[in-house]
Amino acid sequence: MPKISYGPVAKQRTLTLLMALVDYGNDELEVDDVALERLRSQLNLHWTTDRQLIVRTKIRNLETLTHLSDSNQALTKAQIKTALHHLENHLELLEDNRTSRRGSEMWHFTLTLWHHRRDRTALLNTFDHTWEQRRSVPTESQAEKPAEHDIWQQYCQQALAATVQTGLTSNLLKPTDTGVDPTKLHIPLALVDHTLEQSTKQPSDIETINTAELLTYLQNSTVQTLAIVGEPGSGKTTLLQQLAQQILQQTSDLAILIPLARLGTTLIEDYVLKDWLKLALNQRAVPPEQQNALAEHIEQGHSWLLLDAVDEMDQHGSLAITQLANQLQGWLSNGRIIVTCRLNLWDAGKNTLGHWPTYRLLGYEKYRQQIQHFIRQWFSHQPEQGKALCQKLSLPENKRLRHNLRNPLRLALLCRLGNSGHLPNTQHQLYQQFVTALYDWQQDTSPTTLLEQHQINTVLSKLAVVTLKASTTQLNLPLVTQHLQAEELPWFERAMQLGWLMPLATSTGEKVYGFLHGTFRDYFAAQAIEEWQYFTTPKDAQLPMVLPNWQPVILLWLGRSDIENADKTALINALLDFQDNCGGFFEHRTWLLAGRALGEYSEFPKAYGIIQQLITWRFNLTRKISPILIEAAKAALAESDLSQVTQVLTQFAQDPNQDFFDRWMAAYSLGRSYDPQSQVAVETLEALLPTARSDYLKMDMARHLGTLSPGHGLAIETLEEIIHRSQQPIAKRKAALRLAKVAPHHPLPVATLEDLLAHNPQDKPTLDALVNLNPNHPVPINRESSSQSPRRLQHRSGKKQQYQPDIAKQIDSLVTRIEKGDRNRLRLAQKLSQLQAGHPIAINTLWQYLITSENKTQRKQAGNALQRAATDAQLPQLVSKLRLIYEQATIAENKDQQLAFFKLLWTWSDTLGYLDFLAAWQGTETEL
Repeated sequence: MPKISYGPVAKQRTLTLLMALVDYGNDELEVDDVALERLRSQLNLHWTTDRQLIVRTKIRNLETLTHLSDSNQALTKAQIKTALHHLENHLELLEDNRTSRRGSEMWHFTLTLWHHRRDRTALLNTFDHTWEQRRSVPTESQAEKPAEHDIWQQYCQQALAATVQTGLTSNLLKPTDTGVDPTKLHIPLALVDHTLEQSTKQPSDIETINTAELLTYLQNSTVQTLAIVGEPGSGKTTLLQQLAQQILQQTSDLAILIPLARLGTTLIEDYVLKDWLKLALNQRAVPPEQQNALAEHIEQGHSWLLLDAVDEMDQHGSLAITQLANQLQGWLSNGRIIVTCRLNLWDAGKNTLGHWPTYRLLGYEKYRQQIQHFIRQWFSHQPEQGKALCQKLSLPENKRLRHNLRNPLRLALLCRLGNSGHLPNTQHQLYQQFVTALYDWQQDTSPTTLLEQHQINTVLSKLAVVTLKASTTQLNLPLVTQHLQAEELPWFERAMQLGWLMPLATSTGEKVYGFLHGTFRDYFAAQAIEEWQYFTTPKDAQLPMVLPNWQPVILLWLGRSDIENADKTALINALLDFQDNCGGFFEHRTWLLAGRALGEYSEFPKAYGIIQQLITWRFNLTRKISPILIEAAKAALAESDLSQVTQVLTQFAQDPNQDFFDRWMAAYSLGRSYDPQSQVAVETLEALLPTARSDYLKMDMARHLGTLSPGHGLAIETLEEIIHRSQQPIAKRKAALRLAKVAPHHPLPVATLEDLLAHNPQDKPTLDALVNLNPNHPVPINRESSSQSPRRLQHRSGKKQQYQPDIAKQIDSLVTRIEKGDRNRLRLAQKLSQLQAGHPIAINTLWQYLITSENKTQRKQAGNALQRAATDAQLPQLVSKLRLIYEQATIAENKDQQLAFFKLLWTWSDTLGYLDFLAAWQGTETEL
């Protein structure tokens, strides 16, 4: 049941929505006529009397309305739904006319005002009086709400506030002008399905989730577990904090936010019932009855466990994910669980949570709509300063910086620095400016001299390298005293006073510290390295240039202005010349790193050759590239030097000797990701589109052409021709939807969908498409009102089934059936591997299917199951066995086998690391 709040924020939001509807209905909105006309086709209002207004539309159109009415008070979809609830239940102005509320995107309601629709003063006065009067008298639903549950939500708020208060955003990354509303700075980002995103199929519209609507999406789904991944500074922590706040404001559930860096060696279960509860209760000791009460809430499924930053746990690589998966069992798993993680860790090696639904957090991909808007909001009380910064960023020489500012952390850092001095060219320069500024900002409260700042930075750099070498993000006191001299310890204390290092809570009472943000740990580590050979020389059983946690440090080092270009060139040459002696799996990785390095050091003489190689992998030009390497090359190109990638793609798209599909992919990437104003992309599509054979490919190309060049005649003509010629309803529907995107006011899309429904009234996808194009169309309206069986969302159950089957008996039964040669051995082996990871019968059966099956699907299933089932201890033997078979498949040019084996070996090389994988690769074949 939604939590009822009648505070000033809820009051203002409800008033904003109400008056926006009234002003819109009275034609009193002073906005752009074009924007208003576009909204009129989607938002249907009708005055039946001077006090009664009928509204029919979708929530997203009400969101647009509030933005047009007053962009400073624009509401999100979730806030609008809450405001509608208040209009109905608190003020009793709204009557819901929908026949079915569940699963319906369409809203149909009647507003009955207290006064004449143009008597604004009377409406405002009565609104204020009625709101406050009814707020002081609890409604029946309020009275029924258990006071005990309210208390637990208050506890969650206290813990959340304490947790957020220690974060980077709350302490340093906020405007200095206290008049700025922090909520206005949270520009919604997009989440994209990471599994679909990694598909190598031709480009199509992959649906994204607006972060502001994540809670609504999860409530309307049966998803119990979710992983959110992204680059450092992409906004994962901020998203979890916002989600926790929404859960407490809009639901009756508990939201428990835990930065995983604070766990240390403590189990999540113990941390929740002890450390987190201490924060929530603001007490030194926790009574057992409070622990039992919290556990009961979680056990009954009334909680959200929000676990932030798996990559900052006190474990190395994929072991952190494995440890987390082992702990999220039993009663803790009864509620919903959301984790965040750095993308490179989530995708690297064996991931025991890889089956979870996974979404990647995108950055600010639209410069004007997102980046410039963020800057204007940040400097809303200093508009000239914000305008000047936008003007500087718009200069051609700052193109690379604009590309880097798609990262929310970097954008916030730049705004916090203000508009003084020159704009940074590299990530390192940005963080360097911020470090310097942080000392300046604290001179009044914690003054430091330049010499003292140097001493503090030296200590921080030394400790940053210590954590990287120890493959941890945390510093316990023994580790600190082991690596710092006695005379350096006072500077360690000063670093904590200034906020660079923060104490982390532990159940054991051990003193543990962490860096303010992982990115600054990487920055200080880059400062500590003087010679480029440090990254390329094995030391203490580590080779930094092939370790994922060292790669951000290498990129920051390359951005240092005090490092000679000759040294930077030597480092990248070393990456290109590296020979791993184990199949090239780590050579591929160093080439990918070299490609990313161009984003920080674009002057590298062989840059063109690196980008050419990445494009060969990205577009699978040899037709033998693994999807894993294709996706890795795509990511590397996105971080490489923007100008040079654009230049190579431009040449590639124009080359008539290249394959048709490859030129189309190049034009698509060029226009979508690198140069939206590319005339070459438009001309390439114009040349290719008429010769495309597949209607579905033509539709994608026409859609992209129409996006790059709105209203383009060829794009419109192509989609029209498909609609008129095709006999396939699906093709007609898809073409109609794309035509509506390319030409929003074209009459053919709606007419096409109407015709399809006339022949098949039960076609739900077509019906949904028509509603999407025209929410007020009578066909879907009549269909909705006549529906007798509205879709119902599946509810979460309370406690999970307590019955536990006898696992041992199941294992014995599966083993017996496999050994007797059951024809379903593959499926049985998969089941066995799920019950007991690493079971030798399961591993051997999956292995046999992997190397002998001629069925591509079976080989893929066996490989995926083997990847999940094999324990780390079994990997060296598996690598040794698979090497010979992989090499034979490569020599024989057996593409299907080669790609299947490559995927496994790539994953296992990530899990084992270079030195262990090298030893396994060069070892002798042994029996499992």
